[in-house]
Amino acid sequence: MRLLALTLVVGLLTWMPALGQSKVSTEQTLAHLEVFDVIVEDLDEDTERHGLTKNAIETDVELALRRSGIKVYSNEEWLDSPSMGYLYVQVNAFGNSNGLYVFHVHMSVNQMVYLTTGDYTYAQTYSPPGRFGTTGAANLRDVRGFVKDLVNKFINDWLKVHQE
Repeated sequence: MRLLALTLVVGLLTWMPALGQSKVSTEQTLAHLEVFDVIVEDLDEDTERHGLTKNAIETDVELALRRSGIKVYSNEEWLDSPSMGYLYVQVNAFGNSNGLYVFHVHMSVNQMVYLTTGDYTYAQTYSPPGRFGTTGAANLRDVRGFVKDLVNKFINDWLKVHQE
């Protein structure tokens, strides 16, 4: 029952509308971004032990971006680029004693934004709807497919604004 409640909460959070409004479409925020760093949030030991690893997710994401012609830089190179953004990937997976996992996948693009005060900060400017579901421990590595779906959505949107 607790796992079902957690699944429902994660689902509701995934579909909540954004609190802020913008005059620019989320795809348009990708127009001047040429270089990306990839940041994958750490996974817990239990999740990694069952085959879903941070390293595999990071490799999947970087490979997909490079194959699409999107430049991926290391953190040091990325900081020197004027058209920089970073792709942030977060996978949360919670298992129970029966080997059933509930998971949520979130991906976003964050970039430098300038405030009306003249200051700047990094902010999330693009984020397709997250994915969530349940799976058994033996199939936990298959969650990588949900990450790939979000990355492919990003790649398609990035290519759309860069081919205009």
